[in-house]
Amino acid sequence: MRLGIVSDTHGDTEILHKIVSCAGIVEHWLHAGDNYEDAFFLSSLTDTPVTVVAGNCDYKYIGAPQDEFLDINGAKLWLTHGHKYNVKYTTDGLLRQGIRYGVDIVVFGHTHIPYSKFHDGILVFNPGSPCYPRGKDCLTFGIITVSGKKDIKADIIEIE
Repeated sequence: MRLGIVSDTHGDTEILHKIVSCAGIVEHWLHAGDNYEDAFFLSSLTDTPVTVVAGNCDYKYIGAPQDEFLDINGAKLWLTHGHKYNVKYTTDGLLRQGIRYGVDIVVFGHTHIPYSKFHDGILVFNPGSPCYPRGKDCLTFGIITVSGKKDIKADIIEIE
């Protein structure tokens, strides 16, 4: 399954048009928070399922989920914004929770910095921000392809 990953879109629906045109075929979108309602726009734009979690800036979505868990072709994925896990300083908290939850993939946002690395067999992935990047000057989103529990490929995509 080919997943499109966005986070920290902060209400910029124009950039979502660019992301969709750059992404190619995506079977499911994940939005890791900070403008929760952008996920609904993305869903209407692509007619593709979107799973979303609330971020620290999603004040009006108090009842929105902070975490979502998905089974993707046998791989267990945890989607969270990350602000509750001190991600601006380290991914250790996410990794500890990921191990505790028994996941194969952790997708998070919050830092606006792209990150893709396997730790102890778990992919820890942040698509960065397509609106307000940090750490790089380019706008980014992500693609994760899951063919099986141990067949996971992740890419950070730069938007031109």
